[in-house]
Amino acid sequence: MTMGATIWASIRAGLLTALAILVVGPALGQKPARVVATCRQITLSGEVQAGGSWRGSIGQGWELRLVPVASLGQEYSGWDLVVAPEDDKTYPDALLLATPPYNSLNEKEIATTFGLRAQDAIAWMPRRFRFLTSRESLAEARRVFPALAASGSKTSRGAREASAQLLALMGGAAYGDFSITDAKIVGGIADPPAIAEQWATHLGRVPHTMLPAAGVASARGELHWIRFSVRVWLPASWNVPLGSNPVPASCLH
Repeated sequence: MTMGATIWASIRAGLLTALAILVVGPALGQKPARVVATCRQITLSGEVQAGGSWRGSIGQGWELRLVPVASLGQEYSGWDLVVAPEDDKTYPDALLLATPPYNSLNEKEIATTFGLRAQDAIAWMPRRFRFLTSRESLAEARRVFPALAASGSKTSRGAREASAQLLALMGGAAYGDFSITDAKIVGGIADPPAIAEQWATHLGRVPHTMLPAAGVASARGELHWIRFSVRVWLPASWNVPLGSNPVPASCLH
């Protein structure tokens, strides 16, 4: 056998081996290695008083906010988590749109809404959320979102189509989690709602101070102040704020 033939035989053997791995391997139940995307994780921290707001930059002209919950005639206390471009105060925001369920108990509300007491609201930790990261996807989600409310039924064709479009947009969403590191609250005297019974048992893990009620004790109580920490997992190409010390991390959080 000539040297050229020997080299070709070696190449052919190598190709056959590679082909066997690609074809026979899966047949034998061997799963191909999964490529895990890398994100940039940053941490923000702050504190906020009842009725007050907080905002922190996450880079590229976007920010995370805590804003007081809308009362809508009810005596609620607490805050909503919001993510949006710094110059954008439009409802709904990029976090709400990517963190269903909508119009229901949701991890974006650190508040005495939907029957939660103040102690339940701070014991539900950590809270996990997602958010859109482009103005284009935010605009598209806002265009689609009203169809869910206008349809009158979650099973209608319009609602199904809107849900499918929002779900597709969520496929590129970033992740975050929110934890309370200290709090001052007036505890509610009502029994915890069924969904919050387990959270209520975790209250001792969250540093907090119970304040006396100013008048007659209420069913839900009040959130007076919280100190918190927020982690967000941003795309690898994202321009994070200066001094934020991003940490490489898996995007699969």
